[in-house]
Amino acid sequence: MEQSNRHIRLYDKKAFLYSFNTMKIYAVLRAEIAICCYPYNYTLVYGNNGDGGGIYLRGNFLKAKNHESHFNRAYDVPSNYYLSGGKEFEVEEVEVYQVIFI
Repeated sequence: MEQSNRHIRLYDKKAFLYSFNTMKIYAVLRAEIAICCYPYNYTLVYGNNGDGGGIYLRGNFLKAKNHESHFNRAYDVPSNYYLSGGKEFEVEEVEVYQVIFI
């Protein structure tokens, strides 16, 4: 985990994104930017390198407009494809889980 005053990056070589539209799993290619959190504005980003790429979920993501930019090769998503269907999207449901092996 890398932490600065502006963000926290989680290294995760097993991270992936799943598209219900294509029924495909997109593997992480750059584990060092798989997941990034910006605590000051409550934003969670998948696939961000500080260049605006990735999927952004705002703190009030069930009510706010979220956005997606073309991936910077953090995940194996085609460069001309939006997982959400477009640049802006609304979230209907979120499922988050963590598996801990002891």
